Amino acid sequence: MAENAINPQMLDWAMRDASRDPADLAAATERSQDLVEQWLRGEAKPQTGDLRKIAKLVGRSIHFFFLPAPPSSARPTAEFRTAITGEASSPSQELLEVRFARNVQKIATWSASEVRFGRPQLPAASDDFHVVARQFRAALNWSVLDQRTAAKSSKTAVFRSLREKVEDLGIVVLLRNAGTGNCRGFSLPDSSVPVIYINAAYDLPTLRTYTLLHEMAHVIRGDKEICHDSDTPLERWCDKFAAAVLLPEHDLKQYLSRESFRRKHPDLDSDLDAVRLISNRYGASWSAVAIRLKELGLASQRLVHLVETSRGEFQEPKNTFSTVRQTVSRKRAAEFGYTYPRLILDALDSRRLSPLDASKYLRAPGPELHNIAVQVGRSA
Repeated sequence: MAENAINPQMLDWAMRDASRDPADLAAATERSQDLVEQWLRGEAKPQTGDLRKIAKLVGRSIHFFFLPAPPSSARPTAEFRTAITGEASSPSQELLEVRFARNVQKIATWSASEVRFGRPQLPAASDDFHVVARQFRAALNWSVLDQRTAAKSSKTAVFRSLREKVEDLGIVVLLRNAGTGNCRGFSLPDSSVPVIYINAAYDLPTLRTYTLLHEMAHVIRGDKEICHDSDTPLERWCDKFAAAVLLPEHDLKQYLSRESFRRKHPDLDSDLDAVRLISNRYGASWSAVAIRLKELGLASQRLVHLVETSRGEFQEPKNTFSTVRQTVSRKRAAEFGYTYPRLILDALDSRRLSPLDASKYLRAPGPELHNIAVQVGRSA
């Protein structure tokens, strides 16, 4: 098998960028750590098969390792949501998605500066998640009636409604497939154009809604560290914030106080059917319901544990059949939302951006730009 005269500086940079050490590289390539360290010093050359494994581990193309010098830009950071299955199954895929999101943010930020796009007006972070949640819900201009009406249609409608309201604030919300077993989502806080990424591999709409709000909490707080540990005070604060936004205290308590509800569900601590009903009313995940009931003193940690172990929500039937033809414009609108496409199209209209660049940034051929404009609710 052929050897490859890679640039050892590029290998070293890529490993540090991906938070990998020689032991990780040795395990991935099934080579000795001594040989790996020789690669890093330029004293030995990896074979083609080794190079493919290295590229997969650090989320880079093979050609990257032959470049003359490492990039000068800093490593992108993001606050990761823990994957449902625990540790990420494909860290390199996650890194590729972070880079994609960072590139979208870079382009969006430039476009925003060119077209004088207003900065998002978000509530100030504080230790009291109840206060921040109320202020954020007010900023959204998303009434409980709007939410419940959407929930009557479907839980997917709740996600779409909330995503639109979040994007109205000037935040880019990406929905892309990062693979099952990887993070549910991550966020890239920024004072100009924050970006929230949601992993479309998890198709449960209530989980997407919950992830969107959890990452919104990180954006409000300005958190940038990469993290896969969900059992920390910070992660729990974000979970409580998400639940508080989805289940406003006054409306929830009013619903629970109904005589018909109290008669059928006297003990919420062990009543998964009550959790299901509340979930259906608000389009909220079962976890959000359990967390909110606990925080309001209406249930205990027992219900939270019961929801986590039962996984009943994941066993509910799904309607995955769709008769809507998935055109390029629809796919891009679903992937990018509408804040990012509108920024690109505004820059195009003001002649700050060429049609060729607009097509490249939206990953669509030129004739599709008109259709994308229609999809994102912008007059072409």
